[in-house]
Amino acid sequence: MASGARAGELLDVRSSDLDIDRGLAIFRETKNGDTSCIPIQGKALAVLKEYLEQHSVIGNAFVFRNIGGGIRFRYRSGWIEVKNQTNITDLRFHDLGHDAASNLAKDGASLAEIGAVLGHRSAQMTKRYSHYFSGHIVELGERIAKRLYK
Repeated sequence: MASGARAGELLDVRSSDLDIDRGLAIFRETKNGDTSCIPIQGKALAVLKEYLEQHSVIGNAFVFRNIGGGIRFRYRSGWIEVKNQTNITDLRFHDLGHDAASNLAKDGASLAEIGAVLGHRSAQMTKRYSHYFSGHIVELGERIAKRLYK
């Protein structure tokens, strides 16, 4: 949810694609064919470190893998189960990217920064993902007014 990453990108991450010291994951196989990286910070980094230790993920193994360890994790059945348990019917994994983009925008990230995190090639694509809320627009206006009218 914090990364905005596509499911396929996350599932393709191997342990050699992680830079735990800097808090980064490298995506080598992306939808647009470019290599990109995402930040993994805070609670997500702590959980990932614990997960890697518990599951002995080493070498070039998939980070998210099925019990046998040789193939990447099949998340769809678990995703459907969680949605059913929580009575959430209209949420797709893809929607998490929109949420991440919107939160980055609300925190003041530029379109270029949001696009870099989401792995977008164009600002136009990033605009489709980052939904500005009226409250954010008001805050933006207030910041500009403070700078202009000190």
